[in-house]
Amino acid sequence: MPRPPRTRTVLPPPNLKGYRSVTGSSPPSSSGPLPTRWAVILLAAMLAALLVGVLTFAQTVSWPGSLLAGLAAAAMTLTSLHLVIE
Repeated sequence: MPRPPRTRTVLPPPNLKGYRSVTGSSPPSSSGPLPTRWAVILLAAMLAALLVGVLTFAQTVSWPGSLLAGLAAAAMTLTSLHLVIE
């Protein structure tokens, strides 16, 4: 049985937000001091840190452990929501 012809896969160019394009058009500016997307991401990160920190403190009664758990929760929420919310 003959093999099908090999096709070449062409990938789209990477999405480079914030960089100036070759044509010279500038990226869209935000309407205020903090875009809504970042406000939602930071609010969710603070809420996750507070929730995890309080629950950890209630379980262990150790403020350094609850602070560390809260900071870890905030970092994970911040990075994951930054990747998920477009």
